[in-house]
Amino acid sequence: MKCIPVLLNNSNWKVREGNVRLWYYNFLSSRPLFAEFLEGEHSQIRLKDLVIDNVLDDEELQRLLGLEKTDEVIGRVGKFGNSEDVLLWLPKKDGCFNTKSAWYVIRVRLPKFGRAKWIWHKCLPKKIVVCMWKAVFNCLNVDEKVRSVGVPIISACNCCSSRGIEDLDHILNNGDFASNLWRKVFA
Repeated sequence: MKCIPVLLNNSNWKVREGNVRLWYYNFLSSRPLFAEFLEGEHSQIRLKDLVIDNVLDDEELQRLLGLEKTDEVIGRVGKFGNSEDVLLWLPKKDGCFNTKSAWYVIRVRLPKFGRAKWIWHKCLPKKIVVCMWKAVFNCLNVDEKVRSVGVPIISACNCCSSRGIEDLDHILNNGDFASNLWRKVFA
């Protein structure tokens, strides 16, 4: 039910027949009428109930909403027709809903990560890419990480003769294996 306000704020009706309920259609520039007016016996009124000779009944609308809101509603409705009312999805130019556009509306965007293109390079093997991504976000499973959650262990790197403490810096930079590897890379 949390998605109903999102749906209402990102959709709008193209009124033709007038089957749209007055209170729930987004006539105002900001939000639907039910958000500004108390619902009462008029909450089920449809637009076609307020039409006389293909034109909205100004007097009845003014009685329900007041002069200012009536002008706004009349300005947004447009002409009535014989075809069905159409619900338009506002994030898409063509008005058609799709899950991709809905996802972009509801998702929470994080700031761009500048090194992502370098890390996720198409020429690198996926195994290496995943390892680099985990290292950047401190998610590699090393002894130091296990100890930080309260598991008592004696840390010792299996790749070194010195059996140093296995932490991220040791594995990727200062350990015997990492030092030899970096020496060969920069030779």
